Amino acid sequence: MNRGNRRKTTYNSRYAKRRKKLLRKKLIAVGACLVVVAAIVFVLVTLANKPSDNKKTVSEEPKSTELSTEAATEKITEKETETEQKTETKDGIIESKNGKTLYLTFDDGPSENTDEILEILDQYGVKATFFVLAIEGEEDHYKEIIERGHEIGVHSTSHDYDTVYANLDSFKEDVSYCRNLVEEATGHKLFLYRFPGGTNNEVHNVSISSCIEYLDSVELKHFDWNVSSGDAAGVTVDKEEIKNNIFEQVRGNNDEVIVVLMHDSSAKTTTVEALREYLPILIEEGFGFSKITPDTPEITFSAYD
Repeated sequence: MNRGNRRKTTYNSRYAKRRKKLLRKKLIAVGACLVVVAAIVFVLVTLANKPSDNKKTVSEEPKSTELSTEAATEKITEKETETEQKTETKDGIIESKNGKTLYLTFDDGPSENTDEILEILDQYGVKATFFVLAIEGEEDHYKEIIERGHEIGVHSTSHDYDTVYANLDSFKEDVSYCRNLVEEATGHKLFLYRFPGGTNNEVHNVSISSCIEYLDSVELKHFDWNVSSGDAAGVTVDKEEIKNNIFEQVRGNNDEVIVVLMHDSSAKTTTVEALREYLPILIEEGFGFSKITPDTPEITFSAYD
């Protein structure tokens, strides 16, 4: 080999070694970069998967807030229902806590006050009994009373004593017309009756005992009362007087069944006002409330013949 060829071979050999050396450096650099990238990715993934204090706070705070809101809502609800609905009703009955159950009854309706009476009763979860008159055009009120869970009893068609108590046939006609009107309007069979003026009224020409026999024959139970609101003492009686009458008689009554007489006629606006005020107080005092049912012990006066 001549000298020129040796030089060329030596040059090529050196050049090849230099390229390998450079390539090795590049590979080392690339490898180092990959290691760094891998390390960074690992750290990021680890941090992403690890629940930090901030994430924990964010995830837990809504849950805590939600629970707090629910708890606050429950407390508010309990506070409202403590006076509005002292105890849960079962079959329309608020259980007595003092051994006495009140049966609120309203005579002479429906009237312009009926809707407000129903709203107040609903507000406190109380069911009552309405002894109604036969009034054409009031069929929707009869249905509303039944649909809201209250009871309806027959009171009268005319409420005119001379007509109702003229004789037994007149009495029967008065009762049957009112009963048929309400039953056709509601589809509800009536089982209650209240004598206009009470069983012991002194304005009759017919034997009250014979009237009772007729009621028994058509499966109507007659009910009087043992507490009077006194709202019939005048066209309109002051609400404070009505409240005082009820408080005094109810609290001083030793009967387990207390039937309260009130009136649902257009002039009896103070009866509604009094109802709104005394009802939550009596609930707070532990009185039970119920509509009259077939199992309710009868409260009746002795027949005055």
